[in-house]
Amino acid sequence: MADLRFINCPNCGARIHEKATFCPKCNPVNTESGAPSSTMKIGVAVLAAVGAGFVFLFGSHEPSSAAKVAVAETDVDTGNPMDVASFMEGLRNEDERRNYFSKISGSYVDFSTTPTRLDRDEVRMASGVECVIPERFKHHSLNSDLGNEFRCTGTYLEYRQIWGGVTVSIQYEPTTDAIKQFSSRPAVSRYTSLNADKMARSMSEMTELGRTEFWDASVEGETAFVTGQVLDVDAAGIVMPVQVSFVGPNVLCSVAPRWEYLVSDLDRGEPFTCAGTLNSRYVHMMGVTLLSIDYDPTVGVR
Repeated sequence: MADLRFINCPNCGARIHEKATFCPKCNPVNTESGAPSSTMKIGVAVLAAVGAGFVFLFGSHEPSSAAKVAVAETDVDTGNPMDVASFMEGLRNEDERRNYFSKISGSYVDFSTTPTRLDRDEVRMASGVECVIPERFKHHSLNSDLGNEFRCTGTYLEYRQIWGGVTVSIQYEPTTDAIKQFSSRPAVSRYTSLNADKMARSMSEMTELGRTEFWDASVEGETAFVTGQVLDVDAAGIVMPVQVSFVGPNVLCSVAPRWEYLVSDLDRGEPFTCAGTLNSRYVHMMGVTLLSIDYDPTVGVR
């Protein structure tokens, strides 16, 4: 495969091939070769006296059929999605882009860079490159850091063009090492000895005023834990996270999306310890106080 070298257009700064005779975006003149820029449809003003009004008609700004792509298709490194996106931006029309992408769709990609955005279903790898994260691997992106490299392995999925720019998407298919890395339990960095179930039972015996004063004075925002047999694991809703309920304890365990993989295999009756920060609100009804812990696996129990 030929060595693909890009430079910045001296006129607009866009990435172009070093041997390009024009820029696909601004069409500057290559002064070294003397080659003119691609022909442009110049806005044509037609002045017609219709009563006291004037009509102006403007043509569109685009390269003519004489303008050729600055980089040959065979020179594109399909293993580098940034080069693919840059090349597709230089193609003359949507048919050419669709035809080219059909040739590489499904091809394997192994691309690493420091991401610019991390979402549960998408990692913005670089300008013109996105890594689409399947639901079962969402914790891979949610537990990554913007300051560190993210390795997106997978296949070309689709592309889209917005405001003249092209973005290519990669369907994330993690390696065995990545699955092992992101499936491991994070290290414990702090500990708690506050038993949330005992606290809930004590609060159930208090008056409403006593519960409020006790909560505001010494409980809200503290780390706590609960241990018991799993009653159920409720799926996340529109606004509610995954919740683990227990047989006996008056405590719920709320699990954020980034930690769902740690509770997805829990079965009813299985022992489980939920440690984390006490939720900012409690519920008291029919003589029973119910607390909730925001699960944090970096909190240990002692």
